[in-house]
Amino acid sequence: MKLPVIKHLTNFIEANDEDFVVETIETLEALTEVPSLKDEELDVMGELISNLILHTALLKKCYTITVMYFKLVAYQI
Repeated sequence: MKLPVIKHLTNFIEANDEDFVVETIETLEALTEVPSLKDEELDVMGELISNLILHTALLKKCYTITVMYFKLVAYQI
């Protein structure tokens, strides 16, 4: 996937709550069932879905690690 698209997806995920992103993934998954889609279109949609899932998971881990770090720092002070 091209870097500008990945950056836009990352910004989209950061700007919206998790439920909205999950609903976006579910909508894209539902659209993949349209019989008239070409293979190239399915590939693009699949790539969007996988990137949304990956970035959402990474942001969750980063958030969790950051929270844990600040808790450790707070207890050491």
